[in-house]
Amino acid sequence: MSSSKSVKENSDFKPTPILAGELDQKSDWSSGAAFARKETAAPLTPNGRPGKHASASAGAAPFGIDEIKEEAFKKGRLTGMKEAEEQFGAVTQALAAALEDIAQLRSEILTNSTEDMLKLVLAIAEQVIRSEITVRKDVILTTLNEALQAAIRSDEFHVRVNPDDLAMATEKKSQFLSRIAGLKNINFEADPKISPGGCIVESQFGRVEATIESQFAEIRRHLENSLEKG
Repeated sequence: MSSSKSVKENSDFKPTPILAGELDQKSDWSSGAAFARKETAAPLTPNGRPGKHASASAGAAPFGIDEIKEEAFKKGRLTGMKEAEEQFGAVTQALAAALEDIAQLRSEILTNSTEDMLKLVLAIAEQVIRSEITVRKDVILTTLNEALQAAIRSDEFHVRVNPDDLAMATEKKSQFLSRIAGLKNINFEADPKISPGGCIVESQFGRVEATIESQFAEIRRHLENSLEKG
């Protein structure tokens, strides 16, 4: 025991070869453990050199591949967008042209329909009026009164009427003379070219046409102007 104590207190003590061997062995074990830990953290490649981390080698792509893919994707996307825009532009132009054609066709249909409707209305109105004239023989009196009032003042008028209206017009001659100041005479004449209910008033200053046909023509012009303004 005393010898053991002296060994600890002697600063010049050197391990025996056996003890030194044990210490070296322990040192090798420690180094081996550390080496084993390093080996676990970074496994060796088959040629004995340290390899990259497993996760890095598995997940990482070769340098430049991602950039190439992204660039190709961008180019493809831009190309697709450009083609889509061109196709959309062509479709838009075709649609606009179709709408313009439809609007033009609609306008033509409305115009033609309006003209046809106007003709139909006037035809029906003319039939009704002519039927009314046939029933009411005194229609000529109203027509004569309006025509004489519209004529330029004169002391004498020459009036042509349908033969069927001549007797009634001549019978009411005095009434017409009394209604128009300055009028001294009216000469009535039968004219088969004039439809019943109508007349033509003439003087040295002008002429007033109050036939059924001329009145319908005036009504037609009035209706056409109203439709154009509307």
